[in-house]
Amino acid sequence: MDAPLVLTITVDPLEVDDESHNIEVVSRFPVEFYKLAEMKADPKEARKYVEVVKDRLGDEVLKYKNLVYVHDTEDISMGPKATAYSKLKTMLEKVQVQLNLAEKIKAVDAVDVAERLLKHHFIPDLAGNLRAYFTQSFRCKRCGTKYRRPPLSGRCLKCRGEISLTVFEGTVDKYLSTAYDIVKRYQLDKYLEQHVKMLDHEITDTFSQTKQKLGLEDFLQFSDHSSH
Repeated sequence: MDAPLVLTITVDPLEVDDESHNIEVVSRFPVEFYKLAEMKADPKEARKYVEVVKDRLGDEVLKYKNLVYVHDTEDISMGPKATAYSKLKTMLEKVQVQLNLAEKIKAVDAVDVAERLLKHHFIPDLAGNLRAYFTQSFRCKRCGTKYRRPPLSGRCLKCRGEISLTVFEGTVDKYLSTAYDIVKRYQLDKYLEQHVKMLDHEITDTFSQTKQKLGLEDFLQFSDHSSH
């Protein structure tokens, strides 16, 4: 997702992600900034005292020049070469380390961090992965041909190869145990707990049914019972 797809010799700040427009371009913070920080004021109140990139976008010269900074460094590439996120193997390990760090920082509400992880990451991912499972395409293992629906013969129409899923059970429920762990660890709101349980039931029902091997005779018997 971070691979460069387009290279250009001229960078226009207006075409860059607007998050970078909030970078400070001052050599020092005024005393008013520190007073507001001491009062735990809203960061927006400090904007009138601190110039950022956004303030210069209308000037064709200053948006490229004199972008100063407060803290100097000997080498801009200094720092860890690999983050802890890439070193930790499982998502559960990554979440545990993140929450452990949140608990150590007084300025951070660990319960709020846990709730945000569920609301904005795990629950949407679980629901999205389940939806992707039901709307997935199918692929031939031999030639790679994709099908919106598998042929009735169960074989590829081009090479007679075996047809395979493109979304598997492990992809759908990979965050489920981590979501449960977060709910139990922080005794989160019942709404979030029930939301996770509902997704768990949907996933369990989905894959318990797919593991039952039914033939045409089973289907006909079911139809006869339904008609009666």
